[in-house]
Amino acid sequence: SAYQNQQGHFRVGGSGAERAARSRGKAGAVIKERVIRFLSHARYITLGMMDGGLAALSIVTAAYFTSITDAITIFRVLMGAGIGIAASNFSGAYLAETAEVNKERRKLERAMGLKTGHLQYTLVGYKLRKTVLVRAFTNSGAAFLGIILTAMPLLFLPYPASVAASILSAMGLLFILGVYLGHYNSDSLLASGLKVLLISLAVFAVNLLLSFA
Repeated sequence: SAYQNQQGHFRVGGSGAERAARSRGKAGAVIKERVIRFLSHARYITLGMMDGGLAALSIVTAAYFTSITDAITIFRVLMGAGIGIAASNFSGAYLAETAEVNKERRKLERAMGLKTGHLQYTLVGYKLRKTVLVRAFTNSGAAFLGIILTAMPLLFLPYPASVAASILSAMGLLFILGVYLGHYNSDSLLASGLKVLLISLAVFAVNLLLSFA
């Protein structure tokens, strides 16, 4: 009887260990899925912020060297441009992702032997549409955020120091984004950051030349 109880105890313990292992496996799968989902969105955040940072760098540089001497005016121009860039990024990402998602959905329908459009209004279709909207809002919001981060010195520093700080903020932001892209692509962090910084310097130089043309 004691042996049977001991055996039963071992069976229960083994069953508990198996349940714990399954729970850990499920938790690991959920964490992995969420990390993959975040990384897919992080790409849109990075690209959107680069759009905003480069646009803000161009606007601030051109505004300063074309004799706009009011930081608040430059800030307002940046906000107006930010709305336009956010709308452009949203529509571009939405149309591109919708086309890609519809392609994947049709491929899945063919693999399952279903008619075209059968999955459109199912849970699968809902999740695909949700993914499209999340990525579109992420891309547009990141672009506007990139402009806001670059524009903040214009509100708190005197002119023209605010303009210089805004330009340096844009370049610093773009360098950091370049470093992140290097991490994302498993490249050299410094080299990737310097590449994006060189792009920002080229944008600055072109705007400088056009301002004196």
